Amino acid sequence: LKAKSRWKGNEWLFDSISFAKTLAWKTQISWTKQSWVCMDERALPLARVTVNGFAWKDIGKFEILNPGSLTQAMVEELIVTGMTMAFWTIMTNRNASTASSSAASASAASAAASV
Repeated sequence: LKAKSRWKGNEWLFDSISFAKTLAWKTQISWTKQSWVCMDERALPLARVTVNGFAWKDIGKFEILNPGSLTQAMVEELIVTGMTMAFWTIMTNRNASTASSSAASASAASAAASV
């Protein structure tokens, strides 16, 4: 699989070999989770990935939504691209969380030192 990815608007785009087109994973964000849905050219959902937090254990679900219309290669490509998005989201969230908690710790230490 040679999937080049890029971010555009609220979508992850992957150049797909199996589908012979670009796969678009649309982002859906709520207060408690982030998910993506990949749709075909008829706007039928093919797969969904949900991430609930900052660790691999926080991947809520990976679902193939329309398996009857997919070949094995297509399913594998959906899994690879979906897990790639989950990995980057978890790492981005973890790094942002670590940076903000480090800044908060430094601020608290500075405040304690000035007392």
